[in-house]
Amino acid sequence: VVVALTVVLATQTPLGRRIYAVGNSPRAAALAGISPAAIRLFVFVFSGLLTAVAVLVGATQLSTIQSDGGMGFELMVVTCVVVGGTSIRGGRGTVIGSVLGVLLLAPVGTDLIYLKLGDKATYWEPAIQGVFILAAVLIDHLTARKGARA
Repeated sequence: VVVALTVVLATQTPLGRRIYAVGNSPRAAALAGISPAAIRLFVFVFSGLLTAVAVLVGATQLSTIQSDGGMGFELMVVTCVVVGGTSIRGGRGTVIGSVLGVLLLAPVGTDLIYLKLGDKATYWEPAIQGVFILAAVLIDHLTARKGARA
């Protein structure tokens, strides 16, 4: 439900178009009359709201709320978003793409455990994430170059 509402917000509302405009070029958005500072504030507040929803859902499953629950997932988050098609340079990406990136990469740790790598699984997971990031950035770079030639 949260993903569906976020997709509708990002694709079907003027606010979503403003968010994409600021992400693509804050300077151009400002020249178009959009306040980049206000849009950034909204995005941070909205992200905090979604985090609160995730914590509440997690608390019902785990019966505890940990203050460090997401520590160590920074690389995974960046990897999922980049693999999902979001450009590191900004201005391009979708909520659905990010969700697909999560669905592709979230099982990697579990898969490594099922491969019976033991303690080595903790070393391989960041390496695999790094390979995915490098591949996604390389593909983004090559498609940007190809688009510039056309």
